[in-house]
Amino acid sequence: MISILAALRHAARDKAARWTAALGMLVGIPLYLVTLLASLTGGRIALANLKLLTPVMELFALAMGILLGLILALMMFLLREGQRAREGLASGGVLLGILTPLLCCSPILPLLLGLLAIAFPALANAAAGALQAFIARHETALLLAALALMVMALHENARRVLQGPSCRVK
Repeated sequence: MISILAALRHAARDKAARWTAALGMLVGIPLYLVTLLASLTGGRIALANLKLLTPVMELFALAMGILLGLILALMMFLLREGQRAREGLASGGVLLGILTPLLCCSPILPLLLGLLAIAFPALANAAAGALQAFIARHETALLLAALALMVMALHENARRVLQGPSCRVK
């Protein structure tokens, strides 16, 4: 935790990293606010979904949006220093956080399985309903896993920032 704060303080000196963090949060928080509610609206993403917000979903959206902004800031700082950022964990967390409510109660999953069944007829009997039910039952755990992936990505990028050339004692 201390290394994350130290890396964020270090990256905050860079104007581009500050702007990236602000933009990431300004886009990420509203995006997560409307997307996380898709499981309650049959996969529909709209501003009208905001009336269905619960405190738990607000916290998930706020945490994921803030984490997204911080990860993007560290990635921007690393790239400006000429280092390679680790985007794999961040991408996994962002995708898991967005896809979980969409796959739960929308027609996306049956459509994807139907398209797969065209190419691979053996998949025609795949149980999309059972998979959707699993996602719906475990939505909170999947969102927690998405948060964990995002925290791991933040930690990994923070570690890289602190090992970078601008942090070395000369």
